[in-house]
Amino acid sequence: MSASQPPVLRSLLFHTHDASRPLKPSAFGALSHAIHETLHFALDGDVEDWAAAPSLQAPCGPNEEAEQQQARHSEEEEELTPRPGFAPPVAPADDDERAYISYHFSDDGTLALPHPDTIAADRSPDPCAAGADRSALDVTAKFFLLSASAGSQERGAAPLVEDALQALEASTGIEQVDTAILEFPLLRLGEPAPSGDEELVRRTWSALSPSPRIAALGVASASLPSLRVIFADVPAANGSAHTQASAYRTPSLVTIDVGKMRTPCSWDRELKQWCEERGTELGTGNDGDDVLPKETLPTLLAEFADRLPVPLPANARLVPRWCMKYTILIRDRGVLADQSWILRCDVETDA
Repeated sequence: MSASQPPVLRSLLFHTHDASRPLKPSAFGALSHAIHETLHFALDGDVEDWAAAPSLQAPCGPNEEAEQQQARHSEEEEELTPRPGFAPPVAPADDDERAYISYHFSDDGTLALPHPDTIAADRSPDPCAAGADRSALDVTAKFFLLSASAGSQERGAAPLVEDALQALEASTGIEQVDTAILEFPLLRLGEPAPSGDEELVRRTWSALSPSPRIAALGVASASLPSLRVIFADVPAANGSAHTQASAYRTPSLVTIDVGKMRTPCSWDRELKQWCEERGTELGTGNDGDDVLPKETLPTLLAEFADRLPVPLPANARLVPRWCMKYTILIRDRGVLADQSWILRCDVETDA
């Protein structure tokens, strides 16, 4: 791209994280609130967000309180430097109030907020664990397809799932997730009879089944009639089904939205039997049908458009493609180390 040619913004990639300072919760739900927090963190340029003392380390052990006090004292004495991923705004002369913001603009026109290096630097799931061994963590990623028109003819939504896994790796270094759950909120998968939408899920599943980046693969919010269509080629195996990476693995997990259950214990007996015959765990989820209300992106765009380091085209709108909610647990203690969202939106304009 030449110096005279302005950058073209084609996509936004939001990655929420625990470093975002708390704000008043959004009425639009958990994902909307998390994105709102992260945009403030990445774009406000507040010193408490971008500043870090080079010698500051996470305290650990019985002397944690004393170490925290010493760290704060050391931070006051040292000159403040920006944390990884923070850089001056593109036009600092016009933006004196923001010394540093966190973003990354790639050659393909994707603007990541915040910079992946900021996420990586802030993610310290277990500062007391020696070596921070990956095997000490249990990572679950739930993928939501937010565009019914997205995907390929042969591989379904698999390219988008792979895009999400790549974004997760870029920010956290996690190359393989222990469990990936697929949810298709715009498809009719919970009907009492097959709807025809099952084919997209079947193609997606077939394309992802051999992936070594997913240890266990599951599907959410699908009725038994839909499951029978999606997994028509997977026979019952008396509880010993092959759920690992293969040409067409059986689901390790099927989840039901608790909001749609008649009572907390109202398992569908046929569904339970179907899962038992395939060695599939039957569980629950509570993300609901509308993980990203349609008002969220226009509202956030109106608030933050003038602070983006790469300007939006005229009459631009954000079209969500997918989001991923991931959870990191410390296995031996069952402690929640991190729970975050990644959301990709395309930038579209009226023709």
